[in-house]
Amino acid sequence: MDVVINSDCSFSPDPKSLLNGYSNYHLNIFKCLDYPDEQIPLASLLSSHHSLHGQWLVVTPIFWQASHNNAVILACDAKLNLLEEEARELFDKFSIFAKESGMQAYFHDRYTWLLECDGKPSTQSIPPHRLLHQPIFPHLKNMDSTLYWQRFITEIQMLFIDQKKVNGVWLWGNGDLHNP
Repeated sequence: MDVVINSDCSFSPDPKSLLNGYSNYHLNIFKCLDYPDEQIPLASLLSSHHSLHGQWLVVTPIFWQASHNNAVILACDAKLNLLEEEARELFDKFSIFAKESGMQAYFHDRYTWLLECDGKPSTQSIPPHRLLHQPIFPHLKNMDSTLYWQRFITEIQMLFIDQKKVNGVWLWGNGDLHNP
């Protein structure tokens, strides 16, 4: 029998195995509802929940590493081990930068932020949870044809250059939420 527990569980039986890329509750729900990875409507769901108007993207803080020919996301969500205060400090820094770029940011939780993107190029990207330890260059190239979001991500990397736990963000989650 397989038992799926959506939490760290100190009493879990051995052997236990984590499903890579499936540690996020919302991703699992949307996957069960047959949404493709490139069109997960989490931003729509969360912006509606918080009564935010306009178009939004999900912003996930990440820790990534570059090599001479590629880059990989090494950690996101709980693997970052962010304290609430650390996440708020990073979000405040991000929010100021977003405002200077003509956008508004919203703090949902320490690992999930929202970015208002009205009037910005649309993007199609998959959740960072699905990209862990995989080359991200192909996904960066497909993010948007204008390179707007790729530049934005690069600027955030420069903004977070002095951080130890988070050195970038990944933007995703702007699919259309179908009516039930």
